[in-house]
Amino acid sequence: MRLIALRLPEEAIRLCLATSQARGGTPSPRALESSDVDDGPSEEQATIRASELGPRHKVSASKQRQLEWLLVLTNVESHVLSAEQVVALMRLRGPIELLWKLVARRKAK
Repeated sequence: MRLIALRLPEEAIRLCLATSQARGGTPSPRALESSDVDDGPSEEQATIRASELGPRHKVSASKQRQLEWLLVLTNVESHVLSAEQVVALMRLRGPIELLWKLVARRKAK
């Protein structure tokens, strides 16, 4: 097994913290998907999203430190895919699952 740990950019960390506070300590998977490891969402986007999420809840210091990292556990060796390639494939997972869902619906008709 291979553990990939990438520190998120400051903008993405702020967005994850805002969604975590709004959800009572659990960051939104959508927030993590939308944050790009290289450049992340703009500060304006993070502020707008955070303001739309509603009331804030206290997030522990330990949880705040955890939100600074993207952790991926994989069995793909480093000579096959780099850490950046693994993260890029993770971002494609949601759209690919939606595509399969659409295909399944069409077959059911």
